[in-house]
Amino acid sequence: MPALFYPGQTDYIEKLNTLATTDSVTNGSLAASFLSLVVAGLSTFGGGLQVNAQASAPATPASGFTVFSDASHIPGWKGQNGYLVKLNATANTADRTYTLPNASGTFALLGSAQTFSAAQTVSINSASAALTLTQAGAGAALSTNGQIVSTLGTGTAPFSVVSTTVVANLNAALLNGATFAAPGTIGGGTPGAATFTALNAGVTRISAADGSSPIFGLSGTTKGIRFNFSASTSSIEGVDNTLVSSFQPLLLTASALSFYTTGTSPLLFGTNGATTQFAIANSTSAVNRYAAQGGTTGLPAFFYADGTDAAVSAGYSLKGAGNHVFYTGSTTVVQAYITHTASAANALTLTGSATGQPTRIGNFGSDTNSDILVAPQGTGIVRLGGDSIRIMSSKTPASASATGSQGQIAWDASYIYVCTAANTWKRAAIATW
Repeated sequence: MPALFYPGQTDYIEKLNTLATTDSVTNGSLAASFLSLVVAGLSTFGGGLQVNAQASAPATPASGFTVFSDASHIPGWKGQNGYLVKLNATANTADRTYTLPNASGTFALLGSAQTFSAAQTVSINSASAALTLTQAGAGAALSTNGQIVSTLGTGTAPFSVVSTTVVANLNAALLNGATFAAPGTIGGGTPGAATFTALNAGVTRISAADGSSPIFGLSGTTKGIRFNFSASTSSIEGVDNTLVSSFQPLLLTASALSFYTTGTSPLLFGTNGATTQFAIANSTSAVNRYAAQGGTTGLPAFFYADGTDAAVSAGYSLKGAGNHVFYTGSTTVVQAYITHTASAANALTLTGSATGQPTRIGNFGSDTNSDILVAPQGTGIVRLGGDSIRIMSSKTPASASATGSQGQIAWDASYIYVCTAANTWKRAAIATW
């Protein structure tokens, strides 16, 4: 039987078509059950089937498919449905083996869900290339029921996003490198740290009417705290949550509470917004201070001097020519009044006593000898309680014209002396009975 195909043959396509459409060949017989075509190479060179490039796709076959190579040397086939399938490998830089993605030997279809029975690896053999997954619309999503794992080293973010929308149920161990046990600063400024066991707070009101000052309050109540800032001061105020012009009580409670100022500025306490009622002036390197203490039932409250010195005196002073006034019954009844004396050189002293000794009213000052004057008001008289008075020391004037002041009284064992005018003394003898 003559050979159907031979080296250098140019009509192999026509004969292949003949084999596919007839039951016999003119110059040789072929069984009607012809099912396959085998191309076998000789031992001296490899066998193969060459399909030359053609300018346009083949016509749609009535059944099956037609194999062809397009003008770009890309192999493919055209099925009886009229669609082309091409395998583009012209850009390969080395030998490649393309394996069907699953055990059944079918290609993955992009228009339907795919299931892989084993691990799959997508490799990009370029340092600058990127793998891009594009969703068809806003409602499409890339979903997984397993972990998303990145082995990228520190220094480059493992992923980036454009959207600023909150991600629900996102749980992260670090936020900008900080943990919630040691968080970073919220906003700008110097970093800080805080530890909370419970924190419930909410900004309930910020408006131009408040001077853009934030108010923190508890939902459902009228009590709140406002942080007020101005060009000269900053303040913490107890206010009404819903009506900021209405002030509310503010209680500060702590195991220990301290108030300090910086520099030499005084510490001020006031009422009515900005009316100072009490001021504590700065004393550089002070070691002694005033202290106040309440009293239990039946005991007085205390205002006293304290400090690191073993003995600390308490002093208080007035401004200008002011007077010392002591009240009882709140501030309605005056009980003691100490008037101002300009350039005073001598002062009154009050001294307590030990058992069996008298209390003492005395004076001290720069004068060697200074009197104590008890002066009633108007025509009032000086009254001394008890049934007797005592002049502690005896005195005998040298003569009736000895130095003395009118009203001065002295005594000795024999006489009582009275100075009736300046430097004029009279006496009366005294005797037993």
